[in-house]
Amino acid sequence: MLRPDASIQFTVWSSTTAPLCPLPGFGQASTMTAALPQSLTFPDCSQLYIRGWQYQEYGHGEAALRAFHELLIMGRQVGHHGWVIAAEQAIAGLSADHPLPETADAWQNPLVSPDLQTAEKCNRAAVLHTQGAWPEAIQAYQKVLSYATQAGHHVAMARCLNGLGLIYFDQQRFALAETRFRAAVAVLADIAAPMQSAIVSHNLGLAHYEQGHYDQAQTEFQKALECWQTGADCLGLALTLDYLGRVYAQKGESWLALGSFEAATDVLNDLVGDQDIRQAAAALLSQMAQFCEQKQHLYLAITYWQEVLAIYQDCSTAAPCIVIWQRLSDLYAQAGYPAIARQYAKRVCQSLEC
Repeated sequence: MLRPDASIQFTVWSSTTAPLCPLPGFGQASTMTAALPQSLTFPDCSQLYIRGWQYQEYGHGEAALRAFHELLIMGRQVGHHGWVIAAEQAIAGLSADHPLPETADAWQNPLVSPDLQTAEKCNRAAVLHTQGAWPEAIQAYQKVLSYATQAGHHVAMARCLNGLGLIYFDQQRFALAETRFRAAVAVLADIAAPMQSAIVSHNLGLAHYEQGHYDQAQTEFQKALECWQTGADCLGLALTLDYLGRVYAQKGESWLALGSFEAATDVLNDLVGDQDIRQAAAALLSQMAQFCEQKQHLYLAITYWQEVLAIYQDCSTAAPCIVIWQRLSDLYAQAGYPAIARQYAKRVCQSLEC
C-alpha cells in the first residue's frame, strides 16, 4: 500500500489570463496532490479503487477508508477528476459507518502507527479543503501541525504548512500563502525529502509569481527543478518547467520562455505509454501557440496549433477543433496565405452548420 503521508499537495496548470496561469485541461485555480514515492498511472487508481471495495466487502471498513483516501490523493496527482469524485463519494459513504478516531488519545493507539494516524488526520484536512470547508480545514491542519511539531514529524509538519498555504492561495491571500510555503521549505531543509521539497518550493514560487515577484519565483522554480530531477517525478518536473516558462515570459525573455515550454512538452511526451497525457500536452502546446501569437512568431504559432489539432483529432474531440481551425485561419491570413486561411474558415462554417 502506498503511504498517504508521503504526499503533499501543490497547485497546478490553469488556463489563459495575463499572469499566464492556467490552461484548459488542468483545472482552473485548482490544487493537486503529488510526491508519492513513484510515478503513478491510471491503472494504479483502478486497482486501488477495487482494493477499497474488497476491504469493505470483507468487513475491513477502516482499511477501505484508507484505500479511498489514497485514491483521492492519487486521483488529484494525475489530474483525473473522475477518480477524485469516486474517492470522495466512497469516503462520504463509508465515513459514517467507520469514522476514523478523533479523540486526543487516538494518537497513542498502539494498533495504528503514529505516522499513519498523522497521515489520516492530514487526509481529513485535505478533504475538508477540497469540499470548500476552509475554516474547518485550517483548524484541522493546525491541530495536526501542533502534534507533528511536538513529535518531530518533519514531513507531516511540512504537509500541514503546505496545506494551510494552499487554502490561503485559493482565497487569493498570496502573502499569507507565501509565509506558510516558506515555513514548509524551512522545515524540510534539514532532511532528505527531495519530492516534498520540490512541491513546497514550487508552491512558494507560484505565490511569488502571483504577487509579481518574478525574480523570487524564478529562484524557487529552479530549486524545485533540481529536486524533481532528484526524485524523477515527470509530472512535477513538467509542471515546474511550465511555470518557469511563464516567469520568463513575464520578464520578456521570450526564447527562454519557449525553451522551458518545449522542455515541459518533452517531459510529458516521455510519459506516453505510462498514462494518457494528451490533454495535458494539448493544453501546454495551446499556451505556447498563444504566446507565439502575442510575440508575432506566426509560423511557430501555426506549428504549435497544428500539433494541438492533431492531438484533439486523435481524441475525437470536435468542439476545440473549431476554435483551432479559426485560429489557424486567422494566422494563415496574417502570414499572407489567404487560400489556406479560407480552407480553415470553411471547416469552421461547416462544423457550425452541422
